[in-house]
Amino acid sequence: MNAKKIIKKEVESTMEIILKVEGMMCHHCEARVKDALQAIKGVLVAEPSHEKGEVKITLSREVAVKKLKAVIEKQGYKVTE
Repeated sequence: MNAKKIIKKEVESTMEIILKVEGMMCHHCEARVKDALQAIKGVLVAEPSHEKGEVKITLSREVAVKKLKAVIEKQGYKVTE
């Protein structure tokens, strides 16, 4: 008799959002934005780039864009679209 092993793997569903951000000038600015965003439940990774003037955000669940913008703006940067 041939026994087959069945392996279940849970695949995490993610979403990615890119927001344009004005005012980030250096790596310190990026770190502030990254830390603030990653403190939000549902944010897996935040990758700000002052060179590109944007932040790429990977989410594990739905998070309101309005909330993401508010957190960035609280750090002193402007979110544009």
